[in-house]
Amino acid sequence: TACRACLPRRSRLRPLPWEYLHDGESFLVLDRRFSIVRQLRFPITERRRPPSWPLQVLLAAACPSAQPPLDTASELDALNEAWASRDDVASHVLDAASPDSLISSLAGVHLLHFVGHGDFHPLSGEGQLILHDGHGGETRLSGDRLANELYEQRDLYGVVLNACWTARSKGENPYGGVATALLQAGIPAVLAMQFAICDREAILFSTRLHEGIAAGKPPLAPAAELPTDEA
Repeated sequence: TACRACLPRRSRLRPLPWEYLHDGESFLVLDRRFSIVRQLRFPITERRRPPSWPLQVLLAAACPSAQPPLDTASELDALNEAWASRDDVASHVLDAASPDSLISSLAGVHLLHFVGHGDFHPLSGEGQLILHDGHGGETRLSGDRLANELYEQRDLYGVVLNACWTARSKGENPYGGVATALLQAGIPAVLAMQFAICDREAILFSTRLHEGIAAGKPPLAPAAELPTDEA
């Protein structure tokens, strides 16, 4: 049990990229003997009812013109293809997502996969998604606002945020990040990126992830199975 004086130091250690530790042959994260877990204490939330079938998957993308370009079309096509063999899964695509269109499309959705850009402000500890504003520009959707909107989406079981910095949080404000805000709102599972990620690797990761889930594998198994020459 850690004393209160140790907590500030522990909060600084938690965000470090321990997965990048290398023993000269492979990265620690690829070694199945170890499991790296960053854990926050959340209040017990009510259990969600089992999802109805067919499973509803929403693939949402946003890349405003002022942001670095992303190959969102290729990723959305690959994810749709990953689910094509499943008759009990219905995938839907939302391109050029705005806050209003994203939130209004989530009714009855069981799994949300977001493709786009994220941002994190280290001083405030606030995480954001960068979306379209519906008028040719961009707008920011904070993790806190998104969490408030998703709180009533009782069918939503999982969220994948394939966007930079979306798993980032600050010790003094651990629930200000996008992923942590969603977990606090009661979303059972959130997969997000703690650091920046290149477009090619993001597409590869998300494709393998959905292919693995569609094949019945545990959600985190495809991540550990990525070959080191691809990851």
